[in-house]
Amino acid sequence: MKHLISPALFALVLAACGQSETAEPVEAAPAPVEAAVPVAEAAGEVTEAVSDAATAAISTLTEGEYCYFLQEDSSTEGLEITLDIAGVFSGRHYGTIHDAENAYFAAFETILSDGQLNDEGVVNFTAVTEVDGDTQYGEEPWVISAEGAYSAHWDDAVMEPADCDFVDATVWPPVPE
Repeated sequence: MKHLISPALFALVLAACGQSETAEPVEAAPAPVEAAVPVAEAAGEVTEAVSDAATAAISTLTEGEYCYFLQEDSSTEGLEITLDIAGVFSGRHYGTIHDAENAYFAAFETILSDGQLNDEGVVNFTAVTEVDGDTQYGEEPWVISAEGAYSAHWDDAVMEPADCDFVDATVWPPVPE
């Protein structure tokens, strides 16, 4: 299913205009307990309690840097996550909205800090977002694994793992002088 603007980006655009959108949690069917479920299967089950399987997938991450990429018709997004030795996540979610049909173009960057993995398999971050000259403060929940990442707050598409240099150069390519 194609989106002009992903729900998370739409919310950022609305927030930048002084409006807000709230998302109602969607009840998920109970998931069987397995070693891990690919993030793509869990993405449609956005709830306050993701699943034991999602928790297992996230808990298999080790200290280091993880990068993810998403290209859609009207947006290009990158996610860079670092997991430190103490088990704290940090990073940034950034991208561009290129909705030519509605003549809307913007860049956004969210700095994610103090990410803590909860019992439901969601990493809750403190977030500071810059979009269209507006600074927004809040929290962002993400489900992150070696197989992919998605926002647990919005029913977003799954971001695929990618090389960090590729993500940065593709999402925000250098501007020729």
